Amino acid sequence: MDTFTSDIDTSLKQIECMTYMALKDNIKDILDKHAAEREISVKPRKPAPWITPAVKAAKQKQRQAERQWRKLGTQVHSDIYIHHRKNTKSIVVAEKRQYLNDEC
Repeated sequence: MDTFTSDIDTSLKQIECMTYMALKDNIKDILDKHAAEREISVKPRKPAPWITPAVKAAKQKQRQAERQWRKLGTQVHSDIYIHHRKNTKSIVVAEKRQYLNDEC
């Protein structure tokens, strides 16, 4: 961390004589040196088998209610969102229970 700070300080001391592009390149070089970009891979996963159209519909209603609540911020919309959230949770639990019972 100390070398990063000193590299930034050195770069900022030279700012008066740098063009925008030179400064941009200088900062990019410092960031590449101290926080090099890494490539990560994310393996695609299949959705959980208990995520049914009923669950998706409930989640959609929940998200819609949450957007309304965040947009308007009223207690009524908060209560509506909480109702949809609890409803979604109960549907997910029921669908998961049904799936696990069918599998066993």
